[in-house]
Amino acid sequence: MTLRTRPLRPDDGPALAAFVRGCGVLDPNSTYAYVLLADRFGDHGVVAEDEGRLLGFVTGFRDPRDPRTLFLWQIGVAAEARGRGVGQALADAGLERLRQEGCDEVFAGVEGYNASSNKLWATRGFSPLSLRQQIDRYGWRLPAVWWHTFHLFDIGHFLWACPAADDRAERPAAEWWMNIGLNVLLMALAVVRAGGLEPATAALIPAVLAFYGVRHLAMAAVARREGLDVRYRAWDSAYLLAAGIALFLGGVFPIPGSLYPTRHDWRFREEAPRLGRMATAGGLAVLALGWLLTGVNRLAAPGAAGDWLGYGEMVAKNLAFFDLVLPFFPFASFNGRLVLSWNRILWVVMAAAGLALFLI
Repeated sequence: MTLRTRPLRPDDGPALAAFVRGCGVLDPNSTYAYVLLADRFGDHGVVAEDEGRLLGFVTGFRDPRDPRTLFLWQIGVAAEARGRGVGQALADAGLERLRQEGCDEVFAGVEGYNASSNKLWATRGFSPLSLRQQIDRYGWRLPAVWWHTFHLFDIGHFLWACPAADDRAERPAAEWWMNIGLNVLLMALAVVRAGGLEPATAALIPAVLAFYGVRHLAMAAVARREGLDVRYRAWDSAYLLAAGIALFLGGVFPIPGSLYPTRHDWRFREEAPRLGRMATAGGLAVLALGWLLTGVNRLAAPGAAGDWLGYGEMVAKNLAFFDLVLPFFPFASFNGRLVLSWNRILWVVMAAAGLALFLI
């Protein structure tokens, strides 16, 4: 293979669109989007070729209000060229061009279980930023950063930045508790939109704590048993989506976050069994508690207690549905995808149980 990298050309747009649709890994956009990107932001992208055949590409664009900042949008490598250093060559070529043009801050959005991209950017001075780190670094400019990096509704994707942040002061436990509080507030907003608060709405606090807690503890216990070193990360990019669903539809969208390997040099195929067992434990914990609560509420709870248990049932139904039933984009960061990647039959059984709980 004779690898050659070059800047994007204005006529590369249709080829990029066809490449993305055919690779089966990246989220495809319209052909027009790639034509526009190649025509207007070609200087910020690189393609890799072998005797004229497209093997991969990286695209990005500068923030027009801050030319020193660039967002890396997509990087893709053809299936036959993976594992041969094409992605690394693209990243190095792209970053070198940016340094020559004076960019001193670069962003990338990466899904938490995308092991290849995690390793690629971690070895080039990037790190994922927690919500606290984003607030500390960007302050009042954070909404603009989210807007220009599309870090708005991409569930389970994390904002990576170069230069990297110092993780020594990070506290995943505090991040988990913050996520509990935000989920309670967002669900309360849905209740207000759907009909109004009542005294029993306070049951959202123990309900969210119980269901998110058993899920987290079950996953953490299996990770320890499997010898998998993980840390909790909240899905900060999903908060706006949940707020929109609550405010405009009166619906509940759970945002539990998840546990991720602390190392950035792991391979998904190698860790899929351990991650699958970890996700299965979390899903089974939610199903067991959800079916128990639903049975008690339907068969034994008196009127007043039923009102309180009803909020717990609401949390259980929505968490089980999104966590297990929908393993595809944009819900691929939930546990269902990890279970499916490990054991398809088990996923079918658990998804059926989650769907039944949601519909009952």
